[in-house]
Amino acid sequence: MTASALSSSADSKPRFWWLSQTEARVGLFVLLLSLVARWQALSPGYSIDDFGYIVDDKPYPFNQLVSQGRALTYFLRLALGALGASPANSEPLSMVLLTLTLVAAGLIVCRLWSVHGFAESFIVVSFIALHPYQSEMFTFKTAELYLAVPLGCSFAAILAGTRSSRHWVVSLAALVCSAFIYQAVFNSLAMALMFSVAFHLSRPAGSDPTFWQGFRSQLKLFLAAIILYFLTASAIGRISGVPLGARATFIGLNEIGPRIHQAYGLYTTLFFHSEPILPIATKVLLLLTLAFALGAYLANTLRDGAYSAGRRVALAFALILVVGLPLCVGVVLVLGGWWPVPRVLAQTGWFWGGSLALAYSLAQPLVKRIILTGVVVILVSFIGISNHVFRDQQRANMRDLATANRIVGRIEELPEFDQIQYLVLYGGNYQYRSPVTTAQGDMNISALFAAWSKVPVINEVSGYALQPAPAALYAKANVFCETAPKWPAPGSVVKLDAAAVVCMMKP
Repeated sequence: MTASALSSSADSKPRFWWLSQTEARVGLFVLLLSLVARWQALSPGYSIDDFGYIVDDKPYPFNQLVSQGRALTYFLRLALGALGASPANSEPLSMVLLTLTLVAAGLIVCRLWSVHGFAESFIVVSFIALHPYQSEMFTFKTAELYLAVPLGCSFAAILAGTRSSRHWVVSLAALVCSAFIYQAVFNSLAMALMFSVAFHLSRPAGSDPTFWQGFRSQLKLFLAAIILYFLTASAIGRISGVPLGARATFIGLNEIGPRIHQAYGLYTTLFFHSEPILPIATKVLLLLTLAFALGAYLANTLRDGAYSAGRRVALAFALILVVGLPLCVGVVLVLGGWWPVPRVLAQTGWFWGGSLALAYSLAQPLVKRIILTGVVVILVSFIGISNHVFRDQQRANMRDLATANRIVGRIEELPEFDQIQYLVLYGGNYQYRSPVTTAQGDMNISALFAAWSKVPVINEVSGYALQPAPAALYAKANVFCETAPKWPAPGSVVKLDAAAVVCMMKP
């Protein structure tokens, strides 16, 4: 559909359902780049959270999800399982749907920000879809769909909610349901709404007389969804008798100071320190590209005496600095269960995409070419980092499975092996002595380290159905392993009552 057709009667053909030629070209281009960046995610490779569901494709524990404020995840899993499309058994489907959802969310954001040019749209969509922080979610194969569904629903809702009162109510329900699957969608929505204002402030007065009316409707929708979500989560907790956990409750007043200090440390890491998933060279290039664009704009403004336009742009970037920077760590900062790993900080990609797209829209032709050159180099870095993440996941899995196979061989040599019902793996290391370099948070770490993945890894390798030991037997095994030889030394694998016990080194 052409841009002229797209701009025709909005009542006869809702713009929401149709792509302009520019949107189609940008979407296709970024989709192809996404496949280059993450095609390795289609091959076998599992996170520490995946192994239990790969071995035994069971529903998530309902009480646990209720305590996390994610009750709808349970029912979504049941529905997908009934259709034979459980994420544990349909990983390529989940990966492709999440990829498409990220591209679609980027295109919706361009509409929210009134960004229509090819280059600006490409910057926005590519940074949303390709930022390495986003890649971490693709390493959690059984969780990808639980981001794709709420992310797609929430951004469709924020775009459609301004069309009528009926659309607003339906959009509110969609937003609340999205949060009951994955609350982190609020992070991306908040960043998107903030940049809507920043882009509008940077433009001449009167360029979009309907903006504030639509924005107020979207902001009310966003705030109403947050309030209704927490009220509903609290009601579900009371009715079910399951108290809400840290992920669904706010921090106490005494925790505000330490949390601010923690957030400050995180900011310095996000922008000025090297990380396993994002090296300092890429961060420096991001900062230099934006600084150059803004410096060139300032020089041009002073030369031409365009002080009114300069004030508008200064106000827009002041908003980005004052509001956008805090939003990089997310509105979920105020929740008790805040785990600032890359997948929770993915809205940082939205921050950079919005900032660079806005700077590009203000630049002169020569400066635009320089900005695009910087963007291309940055995207090459993003794609290379993502390739590295998935290669390292396969390497970590290979080491875990090889080690697990050796452990199984030792277990099978135990006397009365056929009477063994339980398994205890004491200790375990976060990484191997020769580490994979993209391990960060709980991404690409050893599955023989996390308590919930140890037994499933052994069962996956062996085909056995060993169970975690009961509490009393587990405690007894831990006492034994405190002084016992450690894997792979002789005597590090023993039979204790009905359990096989493997004593590994503690980190």
